[in-house]
Amino acid sequence: MNSTQNPYQPQRYNTLRPRLFSFAGGLVVAFLIAILTSAASPNLAIGVADDNAFMTPNNRGPVAARDLRLNTVRLFVWWKPGQTSLTLGQQQELEWAQASGRRILASVTGQPLPGQGKWIRPVGVNSQKARNQYVSFLRDLHRRNRGIKDVSIWNEPNLSLFWANRYKAPQRYAALLAASYDALHPLGVRVYGFELHPWRETTRWLSGVGSWLRATNRKRPVFDYVATHPYPLTRNEAPWARHKSPSILSMGDVARLRGKLRTAFRGTAQKRLQVHYTETGWTTAPTSPRRNTPAQQATRMVQAVELAYCQRGVHSFITFLLADDPGEWQTGVIANGWGARKPAYAPYKKAIARIRAHKVKCARFPAAVR
Repeated sequence: MNSTQNPYQPQRYNTLRPRLFSFAGGLVVAFLIAILTSAASPNLAIGVADDNAFMTPNNRGPVAARDLRLNTVRLFVWWKPGQTSLTLGQQQELEWAQASGRRILASVTGQPLPGQGKWIRPVGVNSQKARNQYVSFLRDLHRRNRGIKDVSIWNEPNLSLFWANRYKAPQRYAALLAASYDALHPLGVRVYGFELHPWRETTRWLSGVGSWLRATNRKRPVFDYVATHPYPLTRNEAPWARHKSPSILSMGDVARLRGKLRTAFRGTAQKRLQVHYTETGWTTAPTSPRRNTPAQQATRMVQAVELAYCQRGVHSFITFLLADDPGEWQTGVIANGWGARKPAYAPYKKAIARIRAHKVKCARFPAAVR
């Protein structure tokens, strides 16, 4: 109903009835507007994961982030076994990033490195000694960067590329989460768990951490937020697409994710299960099996960020890269080499503006994915 139109004719009623109908009609209109534009995440954090754009003295990343109204930047902080403090280079990069004025999410993880024909993969954190070193590194990061209030414990540990030693890996990761939470949470740092790869052993990892909590009879949580990377499974896939495989956790599978979390942590001290999408994207790389046309990327990015705004319990939407990588990861909104803005830039900027103004019509998305 158009709120400027009154289907009732005031002259046909006494002076009281038009006011009553007008009041009731106004309530109906307000209710319908609330239904159509209601958001599960009215304060959705929207950002980008891009070390090259922010861990540098060049300000082109911060300038683009301000123009797009991105308020969050996710960065990798690489940790090596035996390391207990930031290097001078790492500290400098974090200072450059913080100068952007964005909220920083530091993902502290091992780094896969290219070798001769194969990747040299980090083994993970598999002993008490290694956990102590990792936690000392976290404490040093906090001590030297008090402005960083969000820290993620490892990246995609359910993927062997980032955690190569698979023996009891979910349980060892749970122990790392617990030690990290106990070190950082009392200092006012928000701890993110998992950063799940969306298709690999998702149930095993969630249930494994929950089982560890029960087996150890831990009385405290191990994270503040659940982080996941809900990449699309196929090229030009709609963000609300739902998948048959129970292990897949893309954006359209949010109800499955909620169910897995409830099941995994039932009967434990882990009550807070809010979700943050900390990496996703639609690549336009011509050589990628999941390639999209630039127009398709633009459409899907707009749909995805607006869907995230409408999903109950989802609090962040972070895409991978601001400017394209020359290889497969052409998921940015700026061409490789900081060239021209891609077709996605302008509509994505407008979508963010609609979100900031709370003008997204959530009812257009299927109820099963909200």
